[in-house]
Amino acid sequence: MPAPFSFPLKCLREALYLWITYRLILYLGYPSTSKSTIATTASIYFTLLLVRRHISQRRCDQPSEAYGLQHALLNHASNSRELWCNMGYWSTATTFTTANLDLLGLLANNADLHPGRRDTVLDLGTGCGTQSIHLLKSYKFESYTSITSHPAQHSVAKRDLLEGYGTGGTRIRVVLGDAANPPPEILSESYTKILALDCAYHFPAPRHQFFERVFGLLEHVGTFALTDIILGDTPSLLEKLKMRALCVVLGVPWANMIPLSEYKTALYRAGFAIDDIDTVDITDDVFAPFAAWIMNTAENRTESGWRMYKIFARVLRWWASSGVVRVIVVRARKGPLHPPSSPAAIITTGNKKEEEARGGSVQRPSVPENGNWIPIERVYDQTQHANGGSGGTTAYPRSHNLYH
Repeated sequence: MPAPFSFPLKCLREALYLWITYRLILYLGYPSTSKSTIATTASIYFTLLLVRRHISQRRCDQPSEAYGLQHALLNHASNSRELWCNMGYWSTATTFTTANLDLLGLLANNADLHPGRRDTVLDLGTGCGTQSIHLLKSYKFESYTSITSHPAQHSVAKRDLLEGYGTGGTRIRVVLGDAANPPPEILSESYTKILALDCAYHFPAPRHQFFERVFGLLEHVGTFALTDIILGDTPSLLEKLKMRALCVVLGVPWANMIPLSEYKTALYRAGFAIDDIDTVDITDDVFAPFAAWIMNTAENRTESGWRMYKIFARVLRWWASSGVVRVIVVRARKGPLHPPSSPAAIITTGNKKEEEARGGSVQRPSVPENGNWIPIERVYDQTQHANGGSGGTTAYPRSHNLYH
């Protein structure tokens, strides 16, 4: 989840650059840009910038943490002791906890995870390890390696995972490091599954470099699955400027904001065969419902951090209405290299509205109420936890695959 909490002071240089850009557009009188729109954009941007700087209170030479532990507010609002830090999948969910669990369910099923198969798994950007706990309770891996770049989150994950699962049949490692440029202990092995849940857009490495690294870490037959944020197909110049400003504040490298066509091309050039790359757009079930949940929940909360999340909800609403960025679920299977049959094999749209207008078949993934179930156990079911209970179990169907 883009989290507007930490702001390295060295980013003020880029903030100044963006402000000068806004002023130039204002004085040059760009045809499709009104003065009020620019002023509003700049006002929102600098409000976010100053609040983020105030909260972080970090020197420019210190490492930046996009999340820390501030996302605990969102979890507490769902009566949960877990520490999810993703945007969630809100097709049927009504709380932050269940939305995050649903997003993990999408990723797990579309990564071809199976309880009876002993996979070697590398999980990137795992935060405090909540997703790791759910995966380890649901699948019996040969080995499971998680990596996060944030010291505070690493400490929490290492404590919970090694204490709770370190004596089982799965070999567990909790690594502190850069997921895009992993340390030697990760590079020395290969994996059948590599996962990245709502985090890859934060990685500092360029997309093509990151995908090449992933391809090299996969075994001869392996699957790379992630949920990610990409740039929409046709953003205007002003939308791009606004989005670039937000990327500074949200800790997202602007270079990672590429359209779907470039995204698939980067995967292809990394080594994945075109026919083995699948993407599904789930934007409609992420941005707008998540923003609505934040605004509804914030009305009854008094903690100071909710003011910042209400600002973030406005950003989410803009993303949802403008289509400037999209949320996709990606699956890339490692296979033999072969050239695409035509440019159309790479250049496709991830926009539901555009596909519908073209008469295409658009899948809207959802969590069915019945099917061939794979249980994903919940550590603290919010209802039972609120009543003093110990926990519960939710489930996802094996057939819940976005691509079939």
